[in-house]
Amino acid sequence: MSEIIYREPPWQVNKCAQGTYYYNEASAESTWTQPRELEGWQQRHAASQAAPPAGPPQVATPVPQPGAEQPAYPPATPG
Repeated sequence: MSEIIYREPPWQVNKCAQGTYYYNEASAESTWTQPRELEGWQQRHAASQAAPPAGPPQVATPVPQPGAEQPAYPPATPG
C-alpha cells in the first residue's frame, strides 16, 4: 500500500514499504528516480505545511434551532 505525500501535477510523490517513488499521472509512468520537474519539492511541501499566520479570532454566529425560544422584539409600529 502506498501513500501520496506530495502532488504537483502531473507528478505524485508516493511513499511505500520499499521507499519513495514518483508517479506521472499523465503518462502512467512510475520511477524510483526523482524527475527534474520535482527538484525542490521537499521545500515546497514544507512551505505548504507551515501554519498560516494567526489573524483575529473568529467568532461563530449562533444559528437558531427549530423549536428554540426566540427573543421577543417589540411589535413594529406603522410609521
